[in-house]
Amino acid sequence: MLETMNKTTLALSLTALTLTATACMTEADQINGMTIDEAIDDCQNRITKKLTSPASADFADKDELDIQKKENDGEYWQIRGYVDSDNKFGASLRSSWYCTVRPRVDDAPLVHINVKQGR
Repeated sequence: MLETMNKTTLALSLTALTLTATACMTEADQINGMTIDEAIDDCQNRITKKLTSPASADFADKDELDIQKKENDGEYWQIRGYVDSDNKFGASLRSSWYCTVRPRVDDAPLVHINVKQGR
């Protein structure tokens, strides 16, 4: 019985935590319904496709990214970071990247990426 109560308490605690995290997400964390995490994922997926060795991609953690919410003819995110990946010789190189994501209400987001590969 005590084990069942502990499992129930844990389940309720996790549910409350999830609801709190969702409630804490503000409009500042979204543009046209797209979250910053979704924007980062979109950028990283597109950048991965441009790498010589996509499977070796190791992106900077979110807290290491330079993320700015901008406004110029609508809101968009400007995200800068780095990725470590292997070149064609198998050597690991760090490349810096820049991405803008302009979420749109009725269509897929407009995304522009620029990757400056390490030397």
